[in-house]
Amino acid sequence: MLGRFIGRTQGFYAKLVSGDIQCRVDLAILAVLASYWMVRDAQVRGLSAWPFIVITLLAGSCGPLLCLVTREGLAVKRPQSVE
Repeated sequence: MLGRFIGRTQGFYAKLVSGDIQCRVDLAILAVLASYWMVRDAQVRGLSAWPFIVITLLAGSCGPLLCLVTREGLAVKRPQSVE
């Protein structure tokens, strides 16, 4: 009886761990793609993306969200060329 219980709990923990690994891989992919986007967007706007990338690595999706909210106010104003 105890052997059956131990076998079932081991199967449960194996599923739990595999789901945890999948979640971490998905979050890592999100962090890489969001960081790439933030770097490209910051280059266009004349900003530094490093603060947002650090926040992304530490707090997940809070970095890209903060970048989206603050990017208009932080953008460097470039003079428009007159043609």
